[in-house]
Amino acid sequence: MIAAKWDITSKCNLRCSHCSVAGLYFSGQRYHELKLAEKLVVLDNMAQGGVRYVSLLGGEPLTLRKDLLAVIAHAKKLGMSVGIVTNGILLVEETCRALVDIGLDKITVSIESTKADQHDSIRGQGNFERLVANLDRFLGIRSGKQTPKLSVNSVLTRINKTGFVDIARFCRSLGADEWTALTLNHVGNAETNLSHLILDPREHTDVAIDLARQLPSFAPMTGDFTINIQLLYPLVWEYISKSCGVTPPWPQICCSAARSLVFIAPNGEMHLCDRVHGGAYADAQIKGGAIGAVNLLCNSFSDTWISDQYAKMFQFVTLQGSRRGFPGTTQLDDRR
Repeated sequence: MIAAKWDITSKCNLRCSHCSVAGLYFSGQRYHELKLAEKLVVLDNMAQGGVRYVSLLGGEPLTLRKDLLAVIAHAKKLGMSVGIVTNGILLVEETCRALVDIGLDKITVSIESTKADQHDSIRGQGNFERLVANLDRFLGIRSGKQTPKLSVNSVLTRINKTGFVDIARFCRSLGADEWTALTLNHVGNAETNLSHLILDPREHTDVAIDLARQLPSFAPMTGDFTINIQLLYPLVWEYISKSCGVTPPWPQICCSAARSLVFIAPNGEMHLCDRVHGGAYADAQIKGGAIGAVNLLCNSFSDTWISDQYAKMFQFVTLQGSRRGFPGTTQLDDRR
């Protein structure tokens, strides 16, 4: 299955201290935004090329209001599954009902701590209480239905390292379907604020061990609450397994670029992944193929996907993954 992560807008109502796209979207230079008709053309192009799941990110997708609903409705009409990644602050009652009624498959939000002051130190004053109230409302409106699934991401930092696993328990008690523990990406605002966000490797490993030891107290992975761990690299997983007498889930940190996942920028440009979008790898060469952007308003997704550039990238990713013993999995909503 081909999946796409699409930054549907560069606009956002928050300025989180660990935001990975701040340097791209919030630097003062206006990013070109597609009109609704153009967004639908991009969707048509992706569907014709075999994309079956699209995750709508930003920025903040809910700032698009009715246009977002139109995009979701069109994607569903094309047979796609659709998720959105939102900070949840704009998840008012009218929006909750519209997202449930339109058939959205998944909604992903971020909770950085069970303590309001810690969460708000990253995402802004008062946002914890607003988010929790909005999620309570959303789950009440969704009551009796299986979708949209509610997934929660939490990024491990120095701020929330103590009691990090408590976030999982909080999310489960709230009624979420899934919780994902993420590592900090050292880009955007996170790079600027690294000194008070980053953990040293020992602290990071200690949190991973604590989480692994407490996993048995949760429902099985196939039960009513799923836990995804993206804190562990294979060597750390091996150390924990051998030294601590616990076996955490296999690390889910692996690259799927050009294998089953692509990234679409707000202007409709298709990239190999969001990490190379506007980064140091842009226009670099991998196995003789340039990592260039392709505009989906005037180029075929299908032709690009089978192009020499993507074929070479696929070979590169497969080779690197097999050398490291990584499984071919990754999470779609792993950034915010």
